[in-house]
Amino acid sequence: MSKPIHLFHGTTLEAAEQIRTTGWQARDLSGIVEELAARHEVEVGAVIDDLRRYNRFMFVEADRGRVASFAPNYETAAGSWAQRAPEVEWDALWAIWRIKYSGETDLYHWNLDVPGHAWVTEQMGPHHELAVIEVTLSVDNLLHLDARAGGGRSPITPEILGILSYLAEVAVPLPFRPEGEVRIHHVERRVAWEVFAYWLGLTREEFIARDKAGIFGPGGDDHEGKPRWWPLSVVNAVRAHADAGGICCTRG
Repeated sequence: MSKPIHLFHGTTLEAAEQIRTTGWQARDLSGIVEELAARHEVEVGAVIDDLRRYNRFMFVEADRGRVASFAPNYETAAGSWAQRAPEVEWDALWAIWRIKYSGETDLYHWNLDVPGHAWVTEQMGPHHELAVIEVTLSVDNLLHLDARAGGGRSPITPEILGILSYLAEVAVPLPFRPEGEVRIHHVERRVAWEVFAYWLGLTREEFIARDKAGIFGPGGDDHEGKPRWWPLSVVNAVRAHADAGGICCTRG
């Protein structure tokens, strides 16, 4: 018997529950962008132009919204993909931030924009709990799904199966309802230490000193050079304590 294949999809908890019931279905990504633009009173054309300029996924990948994307390991799905879910909303909010608030035009600046990360997290955090969906497939099942590998969307063949764990992405055409086991893992929203410090109004040195003193409790591992983070629930509790005068003044 061949070894089962486990694939992981980062998403919201609400979407995960629906997917477990009905499977993955095609989505209207443009409609989500239009709704967010209207809510934040930004011209939808400007948002779309920004998304194109920054080469966001809904334009770079022609099949985005018509495939279910999976990571070959849990941590990528939990620590990266789920943190941006729903991805089109995350991208659109970044576009709105750049247009309405920062005015930044440097293509490489946004990822270092701490106020931007803080604002986007504030928009998404209260509305979306996060999850990772784990699906278990047989080799035959995967090969017959017309699944594709990576951004180049190469067909998955028996030869590629040997390096499956090294692939950046496995994309399965929609609609897709797996025959094997489907498990949902709840995931904490992660707040990078820079955003945490920004909300608390602390300098890097002040934040590190308080962290070493154990004021914030244990954060996420910073192994393999990854930035240190804390669950949003912990961050919110610390911010509430700070607002009451327990640590320092906070930023909104």
